[in-house]
Amino acid sequence: REGVLIRNRRVLPFLGKESCYVFDKTGTLTEGKFQLLRGLEKLEEEERMLLWNLARHSLHPVSTAIVKAIEESGECRKIDLKGVEELSGKGLVGSWNGKRLALGSPAHCSEQGIELKMMGEEKKSSVNRVEGEIVSKTYFAIGRSVLAEILLGDRLRLDAVSATGMFVGSRWLLSGDAEPSVRAVANQCRFDDWRAGLAPLEKRAFVDRLKEDGEVVLMLGDGINDAPSLTAAHIGVCVVNATDLSAQICDILLTDHRLDRVALASKKGKKAHGIVRQNLVWSFSYNIVGIGLAVTGNLSPLYAAFAMVASSIFVLLNANRMRKGVC
Repeated sequence: REGVLIRNRRVLPFLGKESCYVFDKTGTLTEGKFQLLRGLEKLEEEERMLLWNLARHSLHPVSTAIVKAIEESGECRKIDLKGVEELSGKGLVGSWNGKRLALGSPAHCSEQGIELKMMGEEKKSSVNRVEGEIVSKTYFAIGRSVLAEILLGDRLRLDAVSATGMFVGSRWLLSGDAEPSVRAVANQCRFDDWRAGLAPLEKRAFVDRLKEDGEVVLMLGDGINDAPSLTAAHIGVCVVNATDLSAQICDILLTDHRLDRVALASKKGKKAHGIVRQNLVWSFSYNIVGIGLAVTGNLSPLYAAFAMVASSIFVLLNANRMRKGVC
């Protein structure tokens, strides 16, 4: 009814008690709909086809944006690449005619033995920021040569700044993207702190450290590269465009991608805990007094029965306040 689907009852004791909120960036705070800004214009036809064939093996928003841009520029042809593998949170690798292909972040290229400084100055882009866009960079290499620095733009969601401001507690931004784009989002949304260039398991380790410090952690992401941290958090929240895998493992699913729904659900959870305490106090007090009166003969069995029914009705009506949104 309110755009929040609670899939796992285990989170109910924690909902409303969170002390730390952890956010993913791409597809969560940003739209996750990348637009190619530049980077393909100097590639030869054969190189473009190799890039297209490599990128289409991934469903990551960056890869899908590259595939779309190449397809829109002309007809594509399939090339039989060998050993294509997607390294979660890093990029893609494969081979063609005995040459190593790589697409991904600077860290990914370094791990593949590719030095970014090898790219000629004429192929480097000085663009780090485009008005209204959160710019991300990815690199395409054949062998040890970087052929393209690809710039893609993503936009911050309209409600990202206002919604993140509704969360009371420490707020962290964790992302596998490069530092400039992560810093830009963190500054706009006024996060307490942020981390860039994190692999999925590094995100999980970070969440585990927060839990060890006594924090009750709510993690919000889209499931791409953050599934491990979603399962590690006390409460894992997935947005509506989450992957099939993350939609299955998350505790709460946002059906309309309004981030403020999570803050409102947390607020209601806190009030629900208050109502539960009220009902427990009322029930125990009512029964203690009633039993005492009945034992001493000051309350007849008939009146005691009516009193018990009245107590149950009070508890039900008090609990129903949550359903009607009175509290």
